[in-house]
Amino acid sequence: MRAVTVLLTVGLVATGLALTSVFHVDPRTAAWSGWTELGLYNYVSEVLTLNVDSLGPPGYCELFSGADGAQRYYLSVRTFPGNFEVAHGDTVEARGHVWVRCTLEVVYPESLVKGRRYEFRWSRDNGARILYYYDYCATKFDSMIVPGEDQPPPGPIRPALAMRCYGVMDRLDSLLCGMDAGFPVQEPAAG
Repeated sequence: MRAVTVLLTVGLVATGLALTSVFHVDPRTAAWSGWTELGLYNYVSEVLTLNVDSLGPPGYCELFSGADGAQRYYLSVRTFPGNFEVAHGDTVEARGHVWVRCTLEVVYPESLVKGRRYEFRWSRDNGARILYYYDYCATKFDSMIVPGEDQPPPGPIRPALAMRCYGVMDRLDSLLCGMDAGFPVQEPAAG
């Protein structure tokens, strides 16, 4: 009985922490990389349509970092359009050509709504430049933003930032699955 209880507890905990992919693009070649500009607009970002209910822990985001340095990476999640910060986080110092992980602190959880677009903006300490990577993907709604560079024209194939982001879906009650409050319940026919 004790083994069944432990197994059931582990199964419930593992199910409760399952992560859902929001975005995943791997770097393909050094030819598809670039440096951010120095100055006020020293960042690179990806605009995504949110498909999860929460970005907070255990969720996280990662950027493929191309450059070494003592400067930390920062991630700011902002409404798009609107530029209002709803979550942020930072990383440890980055080595070159690795995924740097950032756990987000959600500042305004009520502002994160599934189906809305958000800008995931990456920057570094002291205005340090970012060596970013991208890949060309078939995407209709998401887009990469690099200030100071010409943005690609709309089309089916667009550059996408080498970034991974994972979030958490809300749990569904099994009683709600298949039930719609807008439809009356039909009683079985007597007979």
